[in-house]
Amino acid sequence: MGGVLVGEAYSYEAILVNTGAINAPFKLIPPTTAHGSCFTFQPQQGIVPRNGILPIQIFFSSSTLGEFEEEFHFNVAECPKPVTLTIR
Repeated sequence: MGGVLVGEAYSYEAILVNTGAINAPFKLIPPTTAHGSCFTFQPQQGIVPRNGILPIQIFFSSSTLGEFEEEFHFNVAECPKPVTLTIR
């Protein structure tokens, strides 16, 4: 993420990649941490097409200072464990 200013809003993009031969429906597991609540994902659920990609927007705004590492988890159909996106 780099340096951010307290009270400012930021926007980022992540690319979800599906290298499989079937569509991959996904859904964000809502975060429960203090820093996790500073993030919004759009879309929070959807389908990554087979052998395709889907960009998602990540919006961030915080009123606290300091370094952090936050893990976000997505349930993906046919995947035994949630997929993790780490933001630092």
